[in-house]
Amino acid sequence: MIHAHRSTFLRPRTFALAAFVLAVTVSLVTATTAGATPLKRWQGLRWHKATTGSVTISQSRRALRFTLPSTLTGDATATYYTRCKMGHNFAAQVRYRLVVWPPANGVRVGLLVNNPDYPAQLDNSVTTERTSFGATGDVGSGENYVQNGIASGGGFIVQPTAAMRGTLRVVQHAGTITSQYRDATTGGQFVTITDSAANPAIAPDYGAPVSLGLQVWSGPPVFAGPAKVTLTKFRITSGHCTV
Repeated sequence: MIHAHRSTFLRPRTFALAAFVLAVTVSLVTATTAGATPLKRWQGLRWHKATTGSVTISQSRRALRFTLPSTLTGDATATYYTRCKMGHNFAAQVRYRLVVWPPANGVRVGLLVNNPDYPAQLDNSVTTERTSFGATGDVGSGENYVQNGIASGGGFIVQPTAAMRGTLRVVQHAGTITSQYRDATTGGQFVTITDSAANPAIAPDYGAPVSLGLQVWSGPPVFAGPAKVTLTKFRITSGHCTV
């Protein structure tokens, strides 16, 4: 069963406990370099891969494809996270496509700025998400873009959306982490996630080097599958990632 962290907000690492660490392997993902000169050195970048529960990943040179079954008996999380770490100022993005996506399915699709101690500490990362809140037992409702910035001292910012494909982007600059999106409604521009009270998705940064992550996660009682998600064209458009 999925429990809200501190009875208020769902955290991505709530779904993945000790088994998550035990499942870590090293896999190869090729980053797309078109239009992102700083990424040229990332060809053949190695990522760490970690999974727990009934989620499968199909990896090709261009895409990661995540599949969750019709039902889950326990929490399911699949994560790719970088071996290297980013410095203080950077921007990164990834395209998402919701291939099989029933309403209120309880699945989160996230671009993560991990806490500095990750993966020794699996909780407490800042997430930029395309999320479908579950119909039962979840912390919200409907289809949304989300920033969960509570871990670094920010808020939980939710903005409704109907987009089935688009781009998630995170920008860390001058001590803050900003969560953005681009889809068919934004005229080709990135827009900061903003809630109904006009609060922007801006959280404090960690003040230390961080890894980045790509993650899909869900679990009972919020999950209602099946679901399939494709992530492509991950790129770092500014900043440097060093081992």
